Amino acid sequence: MLDKKFLTVYGVFDANTQQILQGYQNTIKTHKLQSSHTEIPYHISFGSFAVCDVDALIGAVNNFCNKEYTFTVNLTSVEQFGTKVVYLKPQINNNISKLHSLFNSNYANGYDYVPHVTMFMSNGFDVVKVTNLLTEIF
Repeated sequence: MLDKKFLTVYGVFDANTQQILQGYQNTIKTHKLQSSHTEIPYHISFGSFAVCDVDALIGAVNNFCNKEYTFTVNLTSVEQFGTKVVYLKPQINNNISKLHSLFNSNYANGYDYVPHVTMFMSNGFDVVKVTNLLTEIF
């Protein structure tokens, strides 16, 4: 889990993909497993900046907006960050790498960049349950 506040740039999936991912989330909820994950659209983060670097972020976003495009993302597996987060791992491709580099390869709080789609955040016991459940239906 992140300790400091930060600003992030992320790519949001299309409506069809959002619906599929929400279906996975609904399955999790039917098993009475509650996530502390916020209700923001499913996405992949490409970079992040300290709150004090808002001008750098604005510049990076403006640069990106001049090059905006869409591309296919293939989600390949269910993974965990330690005992607190379950995520879907995308296949790394040139588009993901290029977008990450557009944002100066920054990522929050000094963590290594791991492209992912967060599906669940909670304690270790529920994370194992959700990982197993999603692995079965993914």
